[in-house]
Amino acid sequence: MKVLYISQPREFGGMSKSLLLMAEEIKTKHMEFNPVFFVSKGKFQNLLIKKGLKTYSTKWISIFDNTRYGHYRGIRWLILLREIVHLPLTLFKLYSIIKNEKLDIIHLNDAPLFIYAFFIKKNCKAKIVLHIRSVQNITENLRKKVFAHICNKYVDKIICIDKRVKESINYINTDKVDVIYNGLKKPENINTLNFSKKRENFVVGFVGILYKAKGIYELLEAIRYLVIEKGYKDLKLYIAGKNTRDIKNKLIKYLLKFAGFYDDAVSDIETFINNYHLDDNIKYLGFLNEEELAKFYQEIDVLCFPSRLDAIGRPVFEAAFYGKPSIAAISGDYNEIIINNVSGIIIEKPEIYKIAESIEHLYQNRDLTFKMGKEAQNIAMEYFDIEKNAQQIFRIYQSLINENLNQLHRRQ
Repeated sequence: MKVLYISQPREFGGMSKSLLLMAEEIKTKHMEFNPVFFVSKGKFQNLLIKKGLKTYSTKWISIFDNTRYGHYRGIRWLILLREIVHLPLTLFKLYSIIKNEKLDIIHLNDAPLFIYAFFIKKNCKAKIVLHIRSVQNITENLRKKVFAHICNKYVDKIICIDKRVKESINYINTDKVDVIYNGLKKPENINTLNFSKKRENFVVGFVGILYKAKGIYELLEAIRYLVIEKGYKDLKLYIAGKNTRDIKNKLIKYLLKFAGFYDDAVSDIETFINNYHLDDNIKYLGFLNEEELAKFYQEIDVLCFPSRLDAIGRPVFEAAFYGKPSIAAISGDYNEIIINNVSGIIIEKPEIYKIAESIEHLYQNRDLTFKMGKEAQNIAMEYFDIEKNAQQIFRIYQSLINENLNQLHRRQ
């Protein structure tokens, strides 16, 4: 079984991490599974090569983004120019991979890669899996019609990472759509983790790529308010992550910031700490490896994920495995992952006063925080076990390959 994974992000973020963990888990259980990767050049590519995984790359894999947050509008239409410029080389590289590799499955690792389904079907007989990892834009327009047409006609299976994502594509043939949550590795010492109710400080954690849409700026203001104006001197914020990219050229950095396409969040965090003399309360930790991240989750009391993306990110599930609840910005009901006021706190929008109010509530109720963390861990164990979830995806691969074989036999 040879599966080609196409993934666009250069960085090793949540999406890339989920993909790699899934592929590695399948590979450990099934010797016949042979993964191949096609990615944009960058840190994720370097990691794949380091792990000895067969990897093809191009400078930038073009995408067409119609997610709820990332869809093109206003000045964001300029981003489409970048995608058009890189599209010919992406197609040329993809064509050469298809011709060089005898592929059974091509797994597109995010919805904006759907545009390749038509090209793939015209050039090879591999089955196509589309992994949709974010809520889609539901506005009735030509983009939605094109997405629906390609998914219904050329994509063989769609995997949604949760029920909200599935609801946002309710116009797609439901027989093609399955919900499979992102999988995570359980901590090795999960049954012996020390969940101490009595800590010297109350620590709020933030993990992720740092940019405005993740709500990091609102979180900083909430901590400032609680520490300076409310007087909670033993309240801490630990920030783990990095900028979306490192830009050396000052002029390019300025132009991208001016256009709203880049946030130098690391610099902004350091400036914020210095301006308000919050060195004792806010710690920027940089990018953490797996071992450091495990320690991070054990040291915090609650994770804050005040994203504007209207979705629950991977750090929420990771924190839950360590028995830590989350404060997350999400609209509507999300009970299959966070049960409001039971396994965490849901706020509809990442507003400063709402974030501060939620943190203060848990700060003043340590026993409740501990209890929520245990509930969060129970949910994580049920929904996000990588062994179970990777096996579900492998069974989808098997089913699609069997369809191909049956079709071949009928033709013969």
